[in-house]
Amino acid sequence: MSSSESRMTWTPDGRLWMVTEGGLVQVRDAAGRVLETLPAAGNGLPKDAFVEQIGLGPDGAPWVAGRERLSRWNARTHRFEVVRGAERGGVYAFTVD
Repeated sequence: MSSSESRMTWTPDGRLWMVTEGGLVQVRDAAGRVLETLPAAGNGLPKDAFVEQIGLGPDGAPWVAGRERLSRWNARTHRFEVVRGAERGGVYAFTVD
């Protein structure tokens, strides 16, 4: 991970998802081993994304709130996709009931 600030969340399968302010994503197992590193370019997040939060959405997938939009992880396509209804404008935080 780079020296910029990171946001983190755990998924139910015991993985730690980390994303830097610039959109670099890294997934680690419970022991801290790197399972995957997804460069900011090509992971579906906006170029030069300024990430405010990562957390689990209502579907249980990692969601990322940022300066440009709200995105969710699509395991099938292996990238983040825009959440319908949150295509434009900054999203600084979200919560799930």
